[in-house]
Amino acid sequence: DGAFEKFRRHFTALGFERSRFANINDSFGQGAIGEEAVAKADFVFCLFQSFDRLPPSFRHQVTHVCYDECHHLLAATFTRIFTTLANAPRLKYCLGMTATLRHRSDATGEGLKKMFGGVVYIDFSWVSAKARGFFPPVDYLECLATMPSKPANAKTYAQLVSDFGKHGRV
Repeated sequence: DGAFEKFRRHFTALGFERSRFANINDSFGQGAIGEEAVAKADFVFCLFQSFDRLPPSFRHQVTHVCYDECHHLLAATFTRIFTTLANAPRLKYCLGMTATLRHRSDATGEGLKKMFGGVVYIDFSWVSAKARGFFPPVDYLECLATMPSKPANAKTYAQLVSDFGKHGRV
């Protein structure tokens, strides 16, 4: 609910009316959710567990999907939901986000990456991503930019790279 409120606050500040947002949660009670709950919504937030409660017509209106904790998509129940939405006739954009690139059924994360055409946004450090081969094989130089007391004496990027190449440090 916190993410929903932040998202709605951001987009209402851009001019979207509050009525254009629907958060499918426990406040809807049990059972199917009627067409009226999502008919006017441009943005629908829904847990996987509530997806099957949405009206079937909703699936034909979806244009953008953002999956949080997308590593769960590899579970059979959630894979079915992913497939349903991935085949939505109007789908234009699909984003998956996770801090866990693996699932017990996919130890390497390759299955998850394949679901998103090889592109998955993950939240882990740059150093870990580089160590796991998620970047092309190039040399990276990390440096902390500081402003010396005499800016005229500041080294250029080319000088920093040269020093690093000669000494392995800057």
